[in-house]
Amino acid sequence: MNQKQAHDFFVDYVNETTENTVEYESTHVDAGNAYGHMLSEGAFDYYNCSDLCNEWLIEEFGAKLSKEDLEEFCEEMIQWHDLKSGHIFSTPQKSESGLDLCSFPVGECEIPFTQGDLFRAFKFEFPQENEKSIKAYVESFIESAISGNITEAICLSDNNGGLYAYENTDAVWTAFVTHETAKDALLRGWLQKKPSGDQAATK
Repeated sequence: MNQKQAHDFFVDYVNETTENTVEYESTHVDAGNAYGHMLSEGAFDYYNCSDLCNEWLIEEFGAKLSKEDLEEFCEEMIQWHDLKSGHIFSTPQKSESGLDLCSFPVGECEIPFTQGDLFRAFKFEFPQENEKSIKAYVESFIESAISGNITEAICLSDNNGGLYAYENTDAVWTAFVTHETAKDALLRGWLQKKPSGDQAATK
């Protein structure tokens, strides 16, 4: 093992870990669920989601809700909406399959790498290397990264003796309402209040 080989290992490790983290933040359902609270904390009103719901209900269900009924329906959508991964250039869905309410950009992902992280990753891959040599390789890599001398790795900066890696993404998490969710809410609310001859035909 020499300095160049150690350098190449750390570059690959940082890049792969960063790419895996970005993929997780952009596509994994657990990451998406972290955005679930945002509708109830102002996003629903900020993006005028009640107007979207009102228009969609009329178009898809023929349901012309009163202001009070619409508020009740929207409260249910805030509680029971789903999240899906998407792209900032994705076309919002407004159809018989569902309604996209609003999207939350993932933006820039920041991934920390401590000296310990780099040391353990190297030790795991090359258990025969002595700890003194590994420590020297780690310190040399961090110094090169902070100095801006590593061009083959994702953007790096100082992290109190370790490193931060940064990667931008065009990914978003979109809050949406399925057709079935909306239909169930209508069956529990608006449709129950209507005379039988005046009910909308649900699809």
